[in-house]
Amino acid sequence: SRKFAGRITVAGRDNLFFAGAGVTCNAGHFVLRSHARSILIGEDSMLSFDVKVRCSDMHGIFDVATGEQVNPAQSVLIGPHVWLGEEVVVLKGVEVGAGAVVSARALVSALVDPCCLVAGVPARVLRQGVSWTRQPEVGTRQRQAVLEALQACGHDRT
Repeated sequence: SRKFAGRITVAGRDNLFFAGAGVTCNAGHFVLRSHARSILIGEDSMLSFDVKVRCSDMHGIFDVATGEQVNPAQSVLIGPHVWLGEEVVVLKGVEVGAGAVVSARALVSALVDPCCLVAGVPARVLRQGVSWTRQPEVGTRQRQAVLEALQACGHDRT
């Protein structure tokens, strides 16, 4: 069995939180404060301690001349086999591609391509064409299993 320890905060209508098969989370907080938004986490993703994922800025900001809200809520998609390191924050509207690695304490505010390593505030690409295994040493069997899983979900080795 796999561990998923997280707090899900929902306020609003028609919101969806979904974590695929095999997802693990040591301590996460997932916030859906809007209407008709989602946080989707693909299968076999691994989320470390104190990860935060949110679909909104928690408070509305509006243009004083028009009254229009300038920071609408947006859904978040975390692809399959993604590793979010300790204290990562994923903001609204972000998509993290399959096989990606997000380094500890990164602030993710934009698209992360598949099989990339990102780090920093804001997160930026350190390396492309990488992925990860749950074991500390990368053996042939683990590497092959990850590559097959990435191919099965439509991603090649790039």
